[in-house]
Amino acid sequence: MQGGGQNIKGTLAVFEPDEVDDILEQFDERLQDGWLPFLILERRWEDNLYLLCDAGYTKGNFIQNLSMKQVLDIAIQITDILEKAHAQGAVFLDHKLLHYYWNEPRQKVIILDWNIGRWLGKDIAPEIIRDDLLQFSARALHHLFTGQQAPGAAVVGGNRPEEIANSPTQFKASYSFDVQNRLNKDEMRFLENALQSKLLVQQK
Repeated sequence: MQGGGQNIKGTLAVFEPDEVDDILEQFDERLQDGWLPFLILERRWEDNLYLLCDAGYTKGNFIQNLSMKQVLDIAIQITDILEKAHAQGAVFLDHKLLHYYWNEPRQKVIILDWNIGRWLGKDIAPEIIRDDLLQFSARALHHLFTGQQAPGAAVVGGNRPEEIANSPTQFKASYSFDVQNRLNKDEMRFLENALQSKLLVQQK
């Protein structure tokens, strides 16, 4: 185990993918008994979106790893995942790009590490959803588009919930010369609107 999970002790019950029905049948009862659910996912560090997009690793040449079409597809997939989470009353909060992986063969995003996320159920308020989308925009989206987080965003590292809560309510985009050649005006406008809390998920 990694991170905070390294100090967890107890009995480990592992279920195979074909045992999903058994998991669901036991889920509520196990939660009441104090069990902590978790997923075991196969991942490769080289599929981490931070490595694929961060300017420190790509030296401005990240177009060799992901096309802009793929970047836009990744952004859409993430907002789809967040929309489903918000509909269930959950917010992710810690949107550093280290938490996102790209499955190249399947062209699918995987989000890991919800450890400072919150489940609010029916009590989730529109402003909480807005703030979660703003964090996504300033940290993950800006990083995907430009190779770095938006200026003023929480640093990439071990973040506490209060760091996220005390972040600015608006951000400004920052473009290097290489990025200005990479993005068109519509893509820049989309990013800038997102950093001003204008990226919204329609509530059902």
